[in-house]
Amino acid sequence: MLKLIKPEKMEWWPIAQPLKQKMSNKKLFSNLVENSLSFLNKAIDEIEGEPVFSLIHFYTGLELLLKARLMHEHWSLIVHRKHIPDIQKFTSGDFQSINLDEILNSLDKTLGIKIAKMHADAFHDVRKHRNRIIHFFHDAQTKPIKKELIITEQLVAWHFLQQIVTTQWSKIFNLWAKDIADIDKKLRKYRPYLKIVFDQKSSVIEKLKSSGYKVENCPSCKFKSLACEQNLEILYETRCEVCNLSEPRINIECPHCNKVLAYEGSVTSHCKHCKKKISITDIEDVLIDHGTLHIRAMEGDFSDTEASCVECDGHNTVITTNYGQLICVACLSEFPAIYYCEWCGEGHTKYLENTYYEGCGECGGASDWRRDD
Repeated sequence: MLKLIKPEKMEWWPIAQPLKQKMSNKKLFSNLVENSLSFLNKAIDEIEGEPVFSLIHFYTGLELLLKARLMHEHWSLIVHRKHIPDIQKFTSGDFQSINLDEILNSLDKTLGIKIAKMHADAFHDVRKHRNRIIHFFHDAQTKPIKKELIITEQLVAWHFLQQIVTTQWSKIFNLWAKDIADIDKKLRKYRPYLKIVFDQKSSVIEKLKSSGYKVENCPSCKFKSLACEQNLEILYETRCEVCNLSEPRINIECPHCNKVLAYEGSVTSHCKHCKKKISITDIEDVLIDHGTLHIRAMEGDFSDTEASCVECDGHNTVITTNYGQLICVACLSEFPAIYYCEWCGEGHTKYLENTYYEGCGECGGASDWRRDD
């Protein structure tokens, strides 16, 4: 009679292979994060003596950190789609990687992660400046380059990148939380370079104050140069006169303590006065007159129906405020109109063609219904 013997080692069993591959992908992800942080540290060290190389290395670090989020899911996501992913070529560096536009598109389409337009624009500003320097390197070396411009671009791009990594992706990058904080601290030490800009803008800032604007400390450059409106319940854009940081904001009365707070989206949704969390429902209750909506609905007017946000993929987070602004209470994007699915009636902020037959993101349309029959 044959006796079955269980092997001591299980690496050759089929079930062990996915585990082994998972560890391999984890190592690749870790290496990419480490490389990204090395480039960012190098870039900051070079601001003083070699600003041209600082810009090149900063953009490289920024792009690698975004790629790392894709690699956390799988290494093949950062390989250009015109090539078949090959792990041996990948680990040896013999592959074509995706660029910034493709990274942002892959984050959106593959992982469902929307990068806000203002964040993407800041990343593209660094990319465009870096491309000009690379393609006209001799001119960049012989002509004086303004350190203030490089520092400004890096401060704004880093402000948004750090915000994403330490909030939305905090669980993924928690092992490098201290390294990221150290980079932020190093970059801030070059703040004195922007003092020149601050001094030049002092008269502009004073005029803003006399015009009724509230001037606050900028979260990016830390100068008291961020112009903020004081109207309640109206969406507006803040703007820093020093580093040009611009972010959407809406002033509301806190539903918990009734003090005025600046709401900047669900990422930073806590009252600075009472420290209590401000939910999306709280924001909707403040900005929507539900009594008026009910009366309109009874009369057959559904023009103020909620809709899904094309910018952050929020489900029914787009509302019409008491002042007629069509905004997403999750990301504070503003839209000109709501488009309704011809089959299910769901509202969207992006026009979709042939929704009666093909449906929208919430339904499969008439074709799906007929297929079920």
